[in-house]
Amino acid sequence: MSEQCVVDKNGVSKRDFLKLLTAGGVALAFTPFIQWGKFMPNPDTMSPKKAQVTPSDGTFSVNFYSQNVPDSY
Repeated sequence: MSEQCVVDKNGVSKRDFLKLLTAGGVALAFTPFIQWGKFMPNPDTMSPKKAQVTPSDGTFSVNFYSQNVPDSY
């Protein structure tokens, strides 16, 4: 009996898989040369800033906001 190969038309061929693997390897090889500091700044060098909270009507009242208190202790 001869062996029959089942070919999956939706699958990726061995050659295409090796091409994708090579492209991924090349992309990973050059990632150390990307200046990541321009895209992701160091949070240690940034100082936290306070933001003013105002509702949509422009007024501010401390009683307007409810406290985050659990219902049971």
